[in-house]
Parts: sequence; C-alpha cells; structure tokens
Amino acid sequence: MLSRKLTILVASVLAFLLAGCGGGDADQTASDAFEPMVSPSGLFTVQVPSGWEDSAGQDPRCGSALVCLVGGDFILQMEEADIGSTNDLSAYVNLIMSDRISVSDGLELVSQSAVATDDGLTAVMTEFTFQGGLVRSTEYWVLAGDQVLVIGYSGFAAGFDAIRETDAYTFRTIQAVE
Repeated sequence: MLSRKLTILVASVLAFLLAGCGGGDADQTASDAFEPMVSPSGLFTVQVPSGWEDSAGQDPRCGSALVCLVGGDFILQMEEADIGSTNDLSAYVNLIMSDRISVSDGLELVSQSAVATDDGLTAVMTEFTFQGGLVRSTEYWVLAGDQVLVIGYSGFAAGFDAIRETDAYTFRTIQAVE
C-alpha cells in the first residue's frame, strides 16, 4: 500500500514540476524562515519552511500526499507508514525503492545512506532522479518505534543545490512526540 502511495508521490511530483515550475528563483528558498509542523499521525514534529503554500487535497499535482507544501520551484511532501514488527528501516527502504524503480520509467537511485536526526532518530536518506535526470528528489525515511515518516523535497535538478540547506535542516529537526 505504501509502495503504491510513494510511486504515486513520485508521479505527482513530476506532474507538479512539469505543469508549472520554471527553474528560477530557487535562492528565495534557502533564506526562508521555518515553522513547526506536527505530522498527520501526531507522532512526529518537524520544522518546515514558513510561507510555503499548503496544497494537499487542493492541487491535483500533489496526488495523495498527506502533506504537500509548495515553495517557488520546489515541493515538500510527507507520508507516514507503519512498518510493523520488522523495524528494519534499511530493508524496508530497499524494498520500496526496488519497487519504485521497477514500475517507474527512468527512476535512478543516486545514493542511499544511513543517517540520524539531531534527536538521534534512525533514518535513511535516498536521493534519486527521474525524467532522464531532469527532476531530482531527496527523501528522508525516519523511524520511531514501528512508524516511518517520509519527507521528500523535489525540484528541477538544475536548481536543486539551492534547496539542500533547507532539506537538510528540515530533516535534522524531526523529533518523535513523547
């Protein structure tokens, strides 16, 4: 189920980018202020760029994402899933990414690495491209108990470096709600 949702997430990001973004004004994002957000399940808090438009459920380009924020040429999407008793985040991410690659034309995994939030939560960072390298996405898969939070930033590859500080800061601030 989550695999299908995440495949839809990739497709909706692509539709978003191809439908209306133009590749400019990425610098505005790096200096945006941040504001706290609670994940849809209420199990996580995270700092997200303030002033980004909440488009979930309103903009068809967001697909079925629980959270979809749009800022300039970039999109932030958030999903959550229960991975059950396996608690093997790396194996779970490998399974999802393998499924995505098999069903997505042109999706290429650039990197995958184990990371941790500032609060010490276990995480996996994936970076991938699609549409022949035109679009780039970074996703952070964070585990707390048996719940996974996936936060992804996507944008045109040519301007993606402008969002790296923002996406790294957002990831570092993820905390489990006690």
